This record gives sequence, C-alpha cells and structure tokens, in this order.
Amino acid sequence: LRVAFDTAMDTSSVEGALSIEPATAFSTQWIGPTLLIRPAPAWGAMTRYRVSIAADAAAAGGGATLGAEFSFEFETGTSLAGISTPTGYSAHQVPGDDLQDPRSLEAGTDDTGAPDRLLLGDTGWDRVVSLNDRGFAQAEVVDGMLSHPASVAADAWDGIFDGDLLVADSNTLLRVRGSGGSDGQVVSLASLPASADDWIVAIDPSGAYGGSAFVGRPGADSVWRVDANGSRTSFATGLAGVNGLAFGPGGSFGQDLYVLTGSGVVLRLHAGGGSVEIASHASLTGARSLALDPIGSFGGDLYTVHSGNGSLLRVAVNGAVTPFATGLTPSPGGDALAFDRFGDLAIVENDGSTRRILKIMADNSDSVVTQIPAPVGGVGITLVGPNPFREFSRVHFVVPDDGVGAISGCLSIHDVRGRRIAVPWEDTALPGPLSATWNGRDDDGSAVAPGVYFVRLQLGAREYSHKLVRLSD
Repeated sequence: LRVAFDTAMDTSSVEGALSIEPATAFSTQWIGPTLLIRPAPAWGAMTRYRVSIAADAAAAGGGATLGAEFSFEFETGTSLAGISTPTGYSAHQVPGDDLQDPRSLEAGTDDTGAPDRLLLGDTGWDRVVSLNDRGFAQAEVVDGMLSHPASVAADAWDGIFDGDLLVADSNTLLRVRGSGGSDGQVVSLASLPASADDWIVAIDPSGAYGGSAFVGRPGADSVWRVDANGSRTSFATGLAGVNGLAFGPGGSFGQDLYVLTGSGVVLRLHAGGGSVEIASHASLTGARSLALDPIGSFGGDLYTVHSGNGSLLRVAVNGAVTPFATGLTPSPGGDALAFDRFGDLAIVENDGSTRRILKIMADNSDSVVTQIPAPVGGVGITLVGPNPFREFSRVHFVVPDDGVGAISGCLSIHDVRGRRIAVPWEDTALPGPLSATWNGRDDDGSAVAPGVYFVRLQLGAREYSHKLVRLSD
C-alpha cells in the first residue's frame, strides 16, 4: 500500500498512529512523503482491510497534526493459478463476483481528465457499472434503453460530447449524459448498420480527429466517424473486419487511432486519411480488443488478446509481436481490455463459465502513481506515475482555456542543479487534457543516473513543476 502525504511527516508519529484491521503483521518504508506499507508475508486473499492513521499523526519539525482520523478500506483479490506472466508481473482477480455477461472495459476520468475508475459493460445485466480499487462500487448506467452494452467509451471532460459516455448497444450508439441537470439520461445518438456482431466504439481524446467517436465491428470492413449531432460518415474502408479499435495515449504510439483487422494486421489510421501498417503477424489473426499502455509499466506498448488460445499479445511500435501472458479465458468481444489509473492491465474473462475481471500488474513495490492536489483553475499537472520509476513515467496535465485557442507548451526534465536534460513534449496544444512519457533518458538517448529530477511544464505564460525519482535498474 502507498499513502502519499502532501507535506513531509514525522515518520515515527505516523507509524505510531497507524493500525490495520483485521490485525496483520506489516513493515513500513518511506520514500519522501510517501509511506509504503508491506504485509508480512502477504495480504490474505479476498479479504477486506481497514487502514487507519489516528488524528495525532504530525507533520515533520513539530508541525500540525492531521486533526482528524484518516482511514480507508480495500479488498484483496486472489493470485490466479494457471496464468503465465513474465517475471516481474502477476495476475490477480478483481473482487466482484456478481457478473452475468461482462463484455467491455473503459477507463473513466474525472473532470481534469485524469483516470479515476474503470467502466464495465455487462450485457447480462444490461447496465454499465463502475469498478474501483475495491471492486464494483455502483451501477453507473441503468436504463431501459440499454439492452446489450457491448462497448463503452468515455469522452474527455471538455470533448464535443461534454464528457459523456457513449455505449455501443446492439445496433445503436447511445449517449449517457453526465453534465448539467441531465445526469444519467440515456439518449440515442446514432443508428448503426444492422449486424449480429458487437460494435466497438472509441472517442478521440486529443481533438486531432475532431473529438469524434469512431465505430467498427468484426463483420464489416469499415470504420465510421460519428459526430456530436449523431451524423455518421465513412472514415476508413478495406479493413477486412474491425476486431479492435483504440486511440494512443501519447508516447511512442502518439495519440493516433489504431485498428486491429480481422486478418491480423494493426494499422494506424491518420486523422487526415490514409493508414500505415504497424504490425502483421499470424498470431494476431483472430485476436480481439486493443489497449495501449498509458504510463509505461508495460513498456508503453500495445496489447491485444486472443480468445482462441487464451494469450495476451504485445505489439511494439517497431511491429514486433510477442506473447506476454497465457492461460487466459478472455471475452470474445472487441473491447475487453483497459489500463487503469495505476497502469495495471484489466481484462474481461468470459468464456460462458468463467466470468470475472482480472488485472495483470507490475510487481514493483517501489512505484506509485502520484495524484497531484487539484491545480488552481483545474489546469496544470494532474497525475504522475509511476513515481519513483525505473523505465518510464507518464505526466498527465491539463492545458488551460485562455480564450485564445491553441497555446505553446513545453514539458521538460531537469536535474537537481536545474539543468535541462530532456524534453518529452513540446508543441502547441488546444485546451484540454494531454500527457507525455519520459523514458528515463536524456536528449542524446543515454539513460540518466538514478536520483531526483524535476518535471517542469510551461503552458503559455504559466509554469508548473513536480518532483520525479528514478530508481536504479
């Protein structure tokens, strides 16, 4: 467990105020203001714990106390036998066993654009539910218009769909309103060509594709664009079926639209038209779903699953395709993968008898995703992680809307002497959420030494900063 304070704490005071129920042996370690809690030897499987820090825990140097008890609960999953993962990764079942026919996963975001939950479409219950760190928290969408929510996409908080959810349900694209006085209202956005296949939907998060939604299905050779007014136009053809559809989160894959075709080819579809082949491999034939690593804990690569042989496949930006995990029973749908806010990969397993959500996670007890306190005006750096890190760390930020359209921006990395050593991102950008990945290397491509570094973000006349720690390999 990681508990991040926003100021330096008196470590003895905090540890003396710390308690865990049910009682379990644990050890502690501090990395800056972040407290790491490790069980000895391990948390019990499928157990709910309560962690409390008493009100008298104090800041360093005789500073103020918390003033009120801080507590939270979490529920453990269970490590899964029969699933093979690379060294340094493990597979765990997510708590929550009341599933009927789970099909799709999508990362939901808060009003700054930072990921905060997973959304699951269950075609048996005809609803969309939220999945947080403790399992299924609540029904996100329950409405009579939902009959087969096979794919879910969340719009950016300032996107053309006003931050709403879009649900591909049978042959209709539904819009779930989540702003103003119409929270939870479900309306029909667009009719889709009749098909027995499940439709897949993805929304442009960057605005490079007009912020539109894009839909496709395995039995058709086209991807269609759907705008905020519900108009549907052809975007790409000749694809031999659409088995997966997703936008890149930045990094080496950029923020382009990617499609997995029925013939086992991964294509990048350009905003202005045309496509480029990223990978083509026999093992991709019959694979379904696409998800791209947003943080770097999975190498910043693209992933897909094959329900026929139960494998999770990794696709590098250079086109190399390698097996990453085996022994899975993934859903045959085209939207069964998603990365959560901690960089873990969630997978829908649904073969008719096994119905569950599992996560594959990097076993790196020294890394933490740092949630930054809400920036003034809702702009600036919102999320950094992993932090500390070894290979990659991702910085999420929000570009302000100053009424002038696109503004110039630069995200740079500096050492403790203030010297600029790398520039992961520099461009003009429209208002809204963006992200950039640093690979722990300087501008010459050399790996930097372990230690403390600083992220500096300049957006127009505004500047922001955050500390980042690189660990030894």
